[in-house]
Amino acid sequence: MQKAQLKLDKDTPREDGHYFKEKDEKFSQKEQFVKVHPITLTFSRSVEEKEFRKKLHNKSKRLTRISLGMAILFFLCMYPSDRYFESYNEDQVRIRDIIRSIQLPIATLWLYLTHVEWFADYYIVFTASATLAIGVLAVGTSIGGSQPDHGPHMLYLFFAWLFVRLPYFAAVLVCWPIFFVYCIGVPLLVDDVNSKSSSGNFRISATYLLLTNVALNLAAFFIERLDRKEFLHSKSIEREDQVNKDLLLNLLPRSITAKLEQTVGSHGRFEPIANYEESVSILFSDLVGFTRYASTISARSLVNFLNELYHQFDQLCDDVGAYKVETIGDAYFVSAGCPEKNDFHALCLVELGLLMIRQCQEITLENGKHPSIRVGIHSGPVMAGVVGKKMPRYHLFGRTVTVAEKMESTGQPNRVQVSSTTYDMIKDEYECIEHKYSEELGQSYLIAPKHLDDLLGPLDELLEKNAVNNFE
Repeated sequence: MQKAQLKLDKDTPREDGHYFKEKDEKFSQKEQFVKVHPITLTFSRSVEEKEFRKKLHNKSKRLTRISLGMAILFFLCMYPSDRYFESYNEDQVRIRDIIRSIQLPIATLWLYLTHVEWFADYYIVFTASATLAIGVLAVGTSIGGSQPDHGPHMLYLFFAWLFVRLPYFAAVLVCWPIFFVYCIGVPLLVDDVNSKSSSGNFRISATYLLLTNVALNLAAFFIERLDRKEFLHSKSIEREDQVNKDLLLNLLPRSITAKLEQTVGSHGRFEPIANYEESVSILFSDLVGFTRYASTISARSLVNFLNELYHQFDQLCDDVGAYKVETIGDAYFVSAGCPEKNDFHALCLVELGLLMIRQCQEITLENGKHPSIRVGIHSGPVMAGVVGKKMPRYHLFGRTVTVAEKMESTGQPNRVQVSSTTYDMIKDEYECIEHKYSEELGQSYLIAPKHLDDLLGPLDELLEKNAVNNFE
């Protein structure tokens, strides 16, 4: 037999920062800090960065669609507007029409893609490219019309910085190139640019555009930094909420937890949860000679042993579909058929009892011996519900619980004793031997040795070994 080892998870407290726990390849938990870069405003972990971008895209999707719809309407209105107001000659109108004929399909495709699900994975690349293309083409319309007015470009920078909601670093790579294209392209390609500028001097127009770009840059920076901090804060709250839910699931069954959430959510207050179950099986187990053994070892060794043993028992409960009600010292209290319905609850707990006996034989104590347990099972009706406010627990009550406890206390080491009620439910699957009869409990039965032989080897050798090789 190999000694079972206790593995303890140690969480080191941190002084600052946002952190999240995730499982590595060996299923151990690691603490991960997530920080925001002071310049690019990107997260230190790609997982959070990707999630934030997706959330940002979903959050700004409606605003982007409205803005694109208005932009498309504006492009369409400019076709008749250029001709009606006669502000441009035929060549200038033709150039502006050509440029808008490029802008319009880009904006239309962009609007369509916002309704496509997979676009969320590529929206930064496409949105940045489309925003930059439309912006540069807008400068082209000013150059083509020989009217380098800075007003429309200021409005477009508002759209690019705040309405599209690109991540900050992407917005920087889009908006500043548009500004530089305007400042360099207009003076080079427009004759007598100062007289044609709406401000009377192109430098003044460029200065207005510069100040607007700087102001929007700062606004976008602080808005996104606040969004990212709120995102991390919400993630931290979600994590704490999940920890609380996990702790609650350790105290209460999942189905009962769901009922509690529904009750509190609908009524705004806690309401008692209680029910009557007609057919349930109860298992009690107890370590033989545990009290004497506990007085011979240190407190740490005792706690480590019980923690190791109960951890393995808990796993066995999950494997067979049983629910651990509680542990009382070295006693282990399990139910099947309640709170989760199970038509084979008796068979489930008999199998669990045999597996618990086997598990004890795989644990080696400090004295080199193996623990022995008694297991008792009874089936019948129970009353069940959540009791307690400070530490609420889902508990079972009734004579069925009392009889199951007595089935354990009157049983034999490394044997599973069942009541006559349980025997009637399992006799087609398990061979049993009559054990004791009493007026209070009726006839009890022990699971036949052959079922233990399949798990542990010959039962006679096991009982002979444990006659001296147990806690006592």
